Amino acid sequence: MHSVSKTSTGPSIAVYAAPEWPGRYLSHRLAESGLNLKAVVFGPDPLEHVPFRIGNFRRAVSKVGVRPALEALIGFPHGFRHACNRLLSRELSPELDDLTDLGVQVYRVDDYVCSRAYELLQNVAPDVIVICGTSILPESILSIARLCTLNIHTSVLPHYRGGGSTFWGLFFRDFEKIGYTIHKAVPQVDAGPYLYRQKVPVKNVDTAESLTERAFRMAAPQLIKILADTDISDPAVWNQYEKPVPYVWRAPDPSVKRYLYGPTTRQRISASMKKISYRIRWNPRKPSNHAGVAVFYWHRNLSNSAKRRDWRRVLGHPTIDEVRERIRVIQKYFQVVSLSEALAFLGSSPAPKGNKLAVLTVDDGYLDFRTHLVPLLEELQVPCSFFVCSQAIEQGTIWYQPVYNLIEEIGGEKLIVPWADCELWFGDVKQRTLTVEKVLLAHLKRLTATMRIRRLTELASANRLNPGRDDADPFCSVQDLLAISESRWVEVHLHGHAHHPFDTLDSEELTNDIKLCRHFLGSKLGLEDKIISYPDGKIKLGQEEILKSQGVSYGFTTEPGFNIPSSAYPFGLKRNGLTNSPLSEFYWTVRTLAGS
Repeated sequence: MHSVSKTSTGPSIAVYAAPEWPGRYLSHRLAESGLNLKAVVFGPDPLEHVPFRIGNFRRAVSKVGVRPALEALIGFPHGFRHACNRLLSRELSPELDDLTDLGVQVYRVDDYVCSRAYELLQNVAPDVIVICGTSILPESILSIARLCTLNIHTSVLPHYRGGGSTFWGLFFRDFEKIGYTIHKAVPQVDAGPYLYRQKVPVKNVDTAESLTERAFRMAAPQLIKILADTDISDPAVWNQYEKPVPYVWRAPDPSVKRYLYGPTTRQRISASMKKISYRIRWNPRKPSNHAGVAVFYWHRNLSNSAKRRDWRRVLGHPTIDEVRERIRVIQKYFQVVSLSEALAFLGSSPAPKGNKLAVLTVDDGYLDFRTHLVPLLEELQVPCSFFVCSQAIEQGTIWYQPVYNLIEEIGGEKLIVPWADCELWFGDVKQRTLTVEKVLLAHLKRLTATMRIRRLTELASANRLNPGRDDADPFCSVQDLLAISESRWVEVHLHGHAHHPFDTLDSEELTNDIKLCRHFLGSKLGLEDKIISYPDGKIKLGQEEILKSQGVSYGFTTEPGFNIPSSAYPFGLKRNGLTNSPLSEFYWTVRTLAGS
C-alpha cells in the first residue's frame, strides 16, 4: 500500500486502542476517511514478539490461549483467519504498517495507564480521542482531548456495561440489546452520555467474535459521520439514558464460554494429557523428599441415585461412590490423618522429613455429611473434618441456598434480575446452574453483607419467591451434629456463622460472625474450637489479627497447594478441590501434590 495524502477536515483526532482487530480496523477507517487523524497509540500486544520464539510462545499461552499463540509462533501474529482475509481485502484486515502508509503517526506503549501514554497524547493535543479496547482510563488521560473522549461499546447501552457485553447478550438470548453505542468515555465503566446507538442483527451461527466484528463495521461509518458533521461541543447533541443501570458485567468465566462454544484447544490438550497420565500411571512431577500436608475439601455427598442432569451434579458435587474412589486415590499416595494431627505435624520443630499426609475436609453443614459420608468414613476408617456454619444449623438454610433454589423454582424461561434491569433467559439445567454460580453468586459475593441481603430480597421479590427453611437441600440439625461428633472419625470445626465472605466484612461484622459461631459450637457441642475454614476461601489483609483476637489459631483457604512444615502460614493454609471432574483429572492433581 502506498502513501496517500488527503485534505483533513473536522476536529483533530487521536486513537488510543488495543492492537487487536477492532482497534486496527477502526483506526484504518478513520485514516481513510479524510478526517484529521493525527496519531494512533496502540497498547501492548502479547503476540507481537512470539513468531519463531518458543520462550515468548510459552508466556503468550497463559495470556491468550494455545491457538492464537501457536498461530503467532509459526508466523501469523494476527492469526490464520486474518491472513486469509487480508488476501481478499486489506481494508477489512489492516495491519499497523497500513496506517503508516496512509501518513498516520503510529506509537506503541507497554501499558494503557503510564506516563509515556499521557505524554504522547498530550503532545498530539487532539480535539477528540477515540478509545477502543483499552482498560478503564483515569480522568487525567480522558481529559486530554479538548472536546471529549469517545468510545464504541458493543451493546445497546445502558445494558451489558463492562466486559463480555456481546457474549452475555448471546448467552442470555437477549438479542435486542446486542449492538453498539458511541458514547462519551468517563472514568466509570461505559457510563457517559451517548451520541448514537444501534442494534446489530444476530444470525443463528453468530459468535461473540463475529458480532463484535459486525458491530464495528456498522459503527465505524457512523462514527466518521458524527465526527465530520456533528458539533459535539453542543450539549444538545448528547443523549441521556432512559434510566441508569449501574450493574457492570464481567468477562465470562471459561466454564460459561465452554457452554456456548465447547472446550478450547488448551482445555482439550490438558484433558488429553491428564487421561494419558492416568492410564499409564505417569507422575507429572518428579518425586521429592519434601514432607507436608495435602488438604482436600468438598461440600456435598450426594446419593448415588442423583441424576447427571441434577444441578448439584452439574455444579460439580460428587456422589458418595465418587467420594469413595477419590479417597482411594488419595490413600495410594498419602497417609490420611485427622486435621488435628496434621496441624501438629505442620507445627513440629525441627521439620520432619519424608512424610506426606492428607486431610479430608467438608464445608458448610449439609445433612448428607451424616447420612452418606459418615458411614463411608466408618467403612474406610479414615478421618474427616466437618466445617459448619452455625446459622445454617440454627435456621435450616443459609443466604446463598435460595439462589441455588432458583434453578428448580423458576418454572418459566425468564429470571428477573432487578439490579441488572433485565429478564435473563433461564434455559436448561446447565445454563441455569452457570447463571446462578458464575453470574448471580459471583456478583453477590463481592458486595457488603448489608447490600448482599438487600439484593437477595429484591431477587426473591421480583421472582415471587418465598425463601425459608430449606427442605430440598437440608442442613444438619443440632441433634445431627451431636450424633456426628460421637464418631471417632469426625472432627467439627468453624466455618463462620452466616457464610458471608470474610473479605467483604468490616472489623465489627467479622468479630461478631466469629463470636456467634464459636458460641454455637461451645454451647451446643461443648467445643472450644480454634480452627476455621474461610467462607468463599479467603480473607483480606489485616483480618488475621481479628481472628487471633477471637481465639482462632488456624485458617484454611481454597488456594490449591501443598502445606510444608515451617513454611506454612497458619492463616493461609492451602486446600485442594475434590469434585466430580473426571477421575483422570483428580488423579493428576493428587500425583502432582505427591510429587511436590
